Amino acid sequence: MLPVLLYIALLFFSIGLIDFLWHLNKGIAIYISVLCGIVVIFHLFTTIVPFFTTRTPFKTPMSNFLGNLWRGMREGRLAVKGLMEAEELLDVESQGHHLDENCFKWLMKTTELEDHYLFAVRAEREHSKQRRRTPEPV
Repeated sequence: MLPVLLYIALLFFSIGLIDFLWHLNKGIAIYISVLCGIVVIFHLFTTIVPFFTTRTPFKTPMSNFLGNLWRGMREGRLAVKGLMEAEELLDVESQGHHLDENCFKWLMKTTELEDHYLFAVRAEREHSKQRRRTPEPV
């Protein structure tokens, strides 16, 4: 509940600031209104995106709470914890090999230290050997 109260307090502060500035200088008030609007749109976007996918870096306590609530309503029960995390775990398990390969390739391409590069090469080889031994789940 605390994050919700903080977001509401920030919204009221922004509204009060814009109202105060509107009476002093309309040009600055319009500029601050646009800036606050951009921040609100970005925050809403980063809160709403996790509803639909677990493959997003945008996660806030509010998006976790609302995402779990939405997933619970889809399943016909009230759940406020654990559903997003379970779905994310299934995603990681199903895409784990591809994520590992991409991480190793990225590390080899971007590292400047030879020790890190050699570590990534060894890890990629070991990962490839292990992957050839175990069949992919269908």
